[in-house]
Amino acid sequence: MKKIIFCASAILLALSVLAGCAPRETPDGSPQNTKSASQTQSNSSTEQAQPEPSPGGEQPFGELVLPNIEIPDSFESKNEEIEFMFEYYMQAVPSITWLPDYDPVGYPGIKALYYDGLKNNGVQTKIFAYIGFPEGASAENPVPAVVLLHGGGGFAFPQWVKVWNNRGYAAIAMCNTGYRPKNGSITSFYDSNDWIKSIPAEERKEDSRILIPDNDGMSSYNRDVSRQWMYHAVGSAIMANNLLRADERIDSDKIGLTGISWGGVIASIAMGYDNRYAFNIPIYGHAHLGESLTWMKNHFTPGAVELWDASKRLDKVTSPILWLCWAGDNAFSINTNSASYMDTISKSVFSMRMNMGHSHDLGWIPYESYRFADWAVKGGLPMTSIKEHPSSSAGRDVDLSVEIPSDTTALSAICYYIDAPLSYGADSNMEQEWQKCECEVDIQSGKINARLPEEAKGYYVEITSVCPQGSYVTSSEFITLE
Repeated sequence: MKKIIFCASAILLALSVLAGCAPRETPDGSPQNTKSASQTQSNSSTEQAQPEPSPGGEQPFGELVLPNIEIPDSFESKNEEIEFMFEYYMQAVPSITWLPDYDPVGYPGIKALYYDGLKNNGVQTKIFAYIGFPEGASAENPVPAVVLLHGGGGFAFPQWVKVWNNRGYAAIAMCNTGYRPKNGSITSFYDSNDWIKSIPAEERKEDSRILIPDNDGMSSYNRDVSRQWMYHAVGSAIMANNLLRADERIDSDKIGLTGISWGGVIASIAMGYDNRYAFNIPIYGHAHLGESLTWMKNHFTPGAVELWDASKRLDKVTSPILWLCWAGDNAFSINTNSASYMDTISKSVFSMRMNMGHSHDLGWIPYESYRFADWAVKGGLPMTSIKEHPSSSAGRDVDLSVEIPSDTTALSAICYYIDAPLSYGADSNMEQEWQKCECEVDIQSGKINARLPEEAKGYYVEITSVCPQGSYVTSSEFITLE
């Protein structure tokens, strides 16, 4: 396998400059020019040939750079260990192994790579990923970036990277469950038969790193911290953030985080530890999963909740959050989505959509994510936001007011309600049917109101804003009525 190995080490960069081979820009957008980077190229043959010049120049072999901080021999608790180790790894600089033979078919400019993960029981790990840059990204014109976390049954998706590249963002999508492509000719990227957990023997001879663990449904919470899947999943986001921050073509103050389904769960946890993100967009999967009314509660048992319930650290999040979810989801119940929003109401927007569905592509299609990100890091207009929230104390009189952006051409609102207490069946589907009540909207004042029927037992308000770029949804929390 042809490989290019990169390490963001300032010392190695200095050596490469002295050798007259400093990094240079490339027209195809491959991440070669870094703030502290070194690169080389090798092949996988037993007898190594002279390295060909890589797109960034021929440079010394590099390694993972770890902070000069002593790791204690023991910790008072697993929570203490998790917090220490994440803070430790936030100061690390991962090496990168470019895998040109695995660059995704049909996505020119997007590159395949391994980068360093966290140690698993003392053994260094590596993570497969795709990375891409928008046209024009350079040290003189740095761009914002985003870390992309897939969900259950998903993998590293180059098409998701491309979506963000097309909107002016650099993006990295890793396989947070430790898979890699079976070969470099796959084209669907969804088919599990095209992804494998094993590493070829020839590759193992020259690279002793192992892949990170697979999603085990939180069952490893009682194992040593370094052997838990969620530890490595969150670590994959932390190290990806480090990787992006080391690249001169990226504005390190404008890196965001988003994840879909289980990736949303990972994102919700990661943003509570890593406060360097400029924005956070968990999709479907949120916090409070120990309170879930769906099958998800079977994974977030008390032991898993103690270590990995994102709600325990939402007060640590300093950057804005968009909670994006589906009102009809049978994986993540609306009570947990709403509770996540209410915990962060001063710094977040809630978008619970009635018409959405649950899948990777349905998760990354909605305009909400891109408008929110553009507002956070590109000076774009914000989403419609709720200034005065509806209250359970008002009973079935629904009153709220919103702040409307200047590009809004139309505004409408629907109050969706259920006529029995919220519950989910054995199949994890809601046992109530959503019904709707049209709201009166005054677009001049931003006032929205409605009167619910007496049989209403719970509701939320879905506000649709129309602008020249499309439409998007802002929602109130779900309110339970007596």
